[in-house]
Amino acid sequence: MKRKIKIAVWIVVIIGIIAALKYADYRFKKQELNEIIIDIDINGSEPLIDEDEIRELIQQGHDSIQDQEVGQIDLQMIENLIMTNPYVLSVNAFINMDASLEISVKQRQPLLRIFNSAGDSYYVDYEGALLPLHPTTSVYVPIASGKIDGEFLPSLTYRRFDTITEDQCRLVLVEEKLFHIAEFIKEDSLLSELVAQIYVADASHFELVPRIGDHQIIFGDAFDSKEKLTKLRYFYSEAYRQYDLGIYKAFDLRYRNQVVCVKK
Repeated sequence: MKRKIKIAVWIVVIIGIIAALKYADYRFKKQELNEIIIDIDINGSEPLIDEDEIRELIQQGHDSIQDQEVGQIDLQMIENLIMTNPYVLSVNAFINMDASLEISVKQRQPLLRIFNSAGDSYYVDYEGALLPLHPTTSVYVPIASGKIDGEFLPSLTYRRFDTITEDQCRLVLVEEKLFHIAEFIKEDSLLSELVAQIYVADASHFELVPRIGDHQIIFGDAFDSKEKLTKLRYFYSEAYRQYDLGIYKAFDLRYRNQVVCVKK
């Protein structure tokens, strides 16, 4: 008998807890939204998004969100609206315990700026996504120019390659080769400061333009990119201490285990 009473008591307690939680949830959802808190992580880049733009996007789905009850706010719709901004990489929206809407936005980080043969200019970010130029802000990244026939398609994402073999090169877009080379350059602090531009002489021949000096760096095609850039880094870090690099017009990275210097 006592066992049955204990079970009955526990059932009543559990039902009471569930009812209390449901009532608390009901009361919480009936509260009016307190405030909107926006946090933007610019991800190490120049700011391409601001709070006002995020608030404008939110208002597209909620005319007067500040007066709405918490339970009426569609968080998924808010996230979808914010993701329509081309510079947004990710967004997380939630209601906190103070009945405030918290929105965390992570900005895309441009890696390279492309000037194509059609006269278009756009960024490629670290994910391989194509971004339009910002109307007021320029981002300090290497430039790619020359014979680049691809067009700006916002829905396009370039493929990421850990390596590109010599056989693969004929199957890979020029822009994807540029993305591949630029990734390796950006990984190295010295090369990031050194390389100002990647010039496309043709689909299988790339040249690097340094920020300092009037020489050219002959890169060749995109295969063995990491090896070529590792050679270049070592060459610059050592050769500047020992030689007058001003007497050379070109440094050629196309030969295995060496940098060929061409005098003026």
